Amino acid sequence: MPTIIWNDLLATGEPKIDHQHMSLIGIINDFTEAMKAGKGAEVIDECLRGLRDYADTHFECEEAYMARIHFPHLEDHKREHQRLLAEIEGRLDELLNRQPPAREVHVFLKTWLVDHILGWDFNIIQHAKETRE
Repeated sequence: MPTIIWNDLLATGEPKIDHQHMSLIGIINDFTEAMKAGKGAEVIDECLRGLRDYADTHFECEEAYMARIHFPHLEDHKREHQRLLAEIEGRLDELLNRQPPAREVHVFLKTWLVDHILGWDFNIIQHAKETRE
């Protein structure tokens, strides 16, 4: 059973971004299920690689959208994207040297989801709505 379920409270109203956020929730739920089943380091690695691929695609799309709507904090948001990508890469590097506990990775994923969608992304969508009005 999924630990995070998509609902209207997570929707930004921008279909492409919402679809990508649903993919992120899928990554987190897949990881959670694998963790519960005790699948270990291989699953952690696969999950983080999926997250990195997701982030590359999502950030590129999101940054293009922010540029189109003239989002005033685009550079700040790009820095946040780079920080998150660096953290993901650090976690991947960590897998080569030490296996982080699955719970630690799970907390990272859920925190990232909440911070990114409910924090940054809603600000972008709010700006887009204000500029249209």
